Amino acid sequence: MEIKAKFGEVEVDGKKYERDIIIFGKEVKLRRKDLSAPKKPSYGHTPLTREELEPFETDLKKFKKMIIGKGFSGFLPIEEEALNYLESLGLEVVSLNTPDAIEEFRKEEDAILFLHITC
Repeated sequence: MEIKAKFGEVEVDGKKYERDIIIFGKEVKLRRKDLSAPKKPSYGHTPLTREELEPFETDLKKFKKMIIGKGFSGFLPIEEEALNYLESLGLEVVSLNTPDAIEEFRKEEDAILFLHITC
């Protein structure tokens, strides 16, 4: 799987996305940012929350590790409740700046990659 990212855009195997995405193995899904948007005023950015992860629970349970790309400057807030939820599903969670998260994902065979493509 070839992944290229620049601020505001990510390309996966030649297909461009201008939104945050989640890659489950080789399957790309769009982030459900709308489920976390009401919390944006508290954080200054839309945080990654349990509410937006829960709809993906079936997919999340198929993997052992989740790599979170927190943006190019690493500003994506991640709620503690979201981290606890992922860990309760048995996932090891690693959060890095987006370019580093992509590099980490390339080394993994059984992982999920969440990519925030701005900040």
